[in-house]
Amino acid sequence: MILARLSRAVREQNWFAVALEFVIVIAGVVIGFQVTAWNEVRADRIAEQRYVERLYEDVLTSIADQANTGDAADAQFQTARRMAVIAGRGDLGDINEADFKADLSGLAGWRAVAVTNATLEEMFATGHIGLIQSDEIRSVLTEYRTQYQNAVIANGNVGDLILSHWTLVQNNLEFEWRDDERVIVTPVDEILSNGAIANHLDQLAGLYLQIARIQMRVSEDTNSLRNILLEAYDGIGNAQ
Repeated sequence: MILARLSRAVREQNWFAVALEFVIVIAGVVIGFQVTAWNEVRADRIAEQRYVERLYEDVLTSIADQANTGDAADAQFQTARRMAVIAGRGDLGDINEADFKADLSGLAGWRAVAVTNATLEEMFATGHIGLIQSDEIRSVLTEYRTQYQNAVIANGNVGDLILSHWTLVQNNLEFEWRDDERVIVTPVDEILSNGAIANHLDQLAGLYLQIARIQMRVSEDTNSLRNILLEAYDGIGNAQ
């Protein structure tokens, strides 16, 4: 239609009509590009909002999990410290033998860092971290990701040391299986008079303290990220 009118105007040497048709064509192209750009920006903003909502849900899950792992890590530290004190003084005090052996057996293992990070890792893997408009928020997310990755590594390294010391403690103990449970049968007086066990228990107490501190720092970082997201994005916490 436009081409036919343009051809007719040229044949008739109606230069005003020719110019007008060119203006209409150019305006249509420009508007088309602008609409496409607007749609792309709108799609990016929708994608950003969805990512932020998913991030927030992951953060809430992490906070709940970290409360549990933090309490468990602190309990493990308290137990290890109590065992180290008892071994160091060579006396059970007000703890009975059964509880002492049960607590000693419970020192095997440590708590992993609890971080739900599927959304954040997806954003970095796909490059969609760039959908976050705010330079500050992108920087916060990048720093948080680095911090929890470092925490996972540090936690694992300390855990390896815990396993090493616990293995050395076990080498000085005798065990039996009773009702599908592995129990310590070494007499308590032998355990308390063993300097090697006392030394390893002291080391374990320090290592469990490190685990508890790592858990605490991760929890603080996650709660901080939650507050930053709440402040930066209106209405994100309404689903709580």
